[in-house]
Amino acid sequence: PVAPSLVQQGAAKMFWRIGAIRAGTVASREAVARIAQQAHELAVAQAKAAPPPPPPPLAAGVGKVKMSVFCNQTSDVEVDLLDAAGIARCYANYKKVFHLAPEPVREATVEQLSIGAHFKKTKENPYWDYSLLIPFTNRLMKKVKLRGLSISPDGKFVQVELTGPPTFANWQESFNLDTTIAISNEITNLGPRLTYEAKIAKFVAHWGPACWPLIYQAESRMRGEQFVRLQRQAEAEKAVNAAHPYDPNLPWDYIFLAAARDSDFWKDELENPALQVVTKARSIGVALDTDAPIAALNQAQLSLHSAGGSGSAGSWEQSQRDRSQGGGGGRTTRPPPQFDDPPS
Repeated sequence: PVAPSLVQQGAAKMFWRIGAIRAGTVASREAVARIAQQAHELAVAQAKAAPPPPPPPLAAGVGKVKMSVFCNQTSDVEVDLLDAAGIARCYANYKKVFHLAPEPVREATVEQLSIGAHFKKTKENPYWDYSLLIPFTNRLMKKVKLRGLSISPDGKFVQVELTGPPTFANWQESFNLDTTIAISNEITNLGPRLTYEAKIAKFVAHWGPACWPLIYQAESRMRGEQFVRLQRQAEAEKAVNAAHPYDPNLPWDYIFLAAARDSDFWKDELENPALQVVTKARSIGVALDTDAPIAALNQAQLSLHSAGGSGSAGSWEQSQRDRSQGGGGGRTTRPPPQFDDPPS
């Protein structure tokens, strides 16, 4: 027999491969390339769909803290995170005043203590937005931030403003946490803060829960705006009178006391509009502005301890859910309270 030529050998191999491909025992180059392309596309799609790995938790003394996340929604300032020695110093300062560690509902996070240290260092107004300063912040911050997003008409996520404490009980929880931060960083002493808190409680007792939106609006404006004016006034008076009680090294003690006694401010910002509301001369919606909104009062029924018990964030989380949805509509109405002498 004659040996097949190279052409004949090539033809035989081609016919064998065609038969094998049709029989399914060998894949064509096109099939192999197609499978490889599909595998590549699948891997790319899976990589895009997979969520990014969460960032590692910040160690004490490493990184920055955004004040817009924890303190003031309108601030662009970032502050240094406290190191371990700074945190220990804060706890020691608190224990020196209260003689025990803060209970969980009053315990500040490292981020909050770091912002307090910034206030202490700069002596700037230690204003906290009470829509952000809430108990168990680390436990709820992720949910609060997600609730702070809304979908715009074009399908994009946009940031919306969170709302303030819907009841006086919720306000006290934020104020107590504010006090923890202030005492831990030696920003103020306890007495002036208690005087200021008693002033707000007196307004609530006098005007009633129906006027809480007005009370909170005035209170927020006092800490956020009037505090700075009172400080400027105190500094000017101190410059001409060395015996003035204002202490530049501990300025906010005097300011908290002056705020509680600032009758002109409270009359203009609270008492006059509240009187119009309770006598039905003006609706509360007209009396309110948009700078300190709270959640609807009929949605915020319980404070932190009432449903979840001590150490539980259940009811506060419900309140903050309403707060993050914004708005003040649906507020309940009450009969005008019996009048006594205005709070002094």
